[in-house]
Amino acid sequence: SGKLVFADFFSIPTSKSYHSIIKYPMSLDVIEQGLEADSINSVETLVSSCLLIVQNARYYNEEKSELHERALKLQKVLLSQLSSEDSSETIVLANRAMVQVVESLAKGTDIEEITKSDGNSKFVN
Repeated sequence: SGKLVFADFFSIPTSKSYHSIIKYPMSLDVIEQGLEADSINSVETLVSSCLLIVQNARYYNEEKSELHERALKLQKVLLSQLSSEDSSETIVLANRAMVQVVESLAKGTDIEEITKSDGNSKFVN
């Protein structure tokens, strides 16, 4: 369709209802800022920040809504990045893959460009 699948996750919604329901807002631009400032300096922090976006979107939006479904896609991409790596190199490679995913999404890359049609990551080969 050409529409960016994760465009809605680039920034935190500004509505009062969102902030009254979501206690820990997170977005891709906040993650990008954290990476640049080195406040996100571990795989665990990066992964938990990314998955918080998913959790918030799933909690705030109705099940089966477009945003809820996009959150599920984001979760699938993130978890596939982590599970596709050899356990001996998981931390280094997962960190690199997660950074690449976040940077690609921040640049506006469509999800179809991030994952191959078979669902495997094109990153960290």
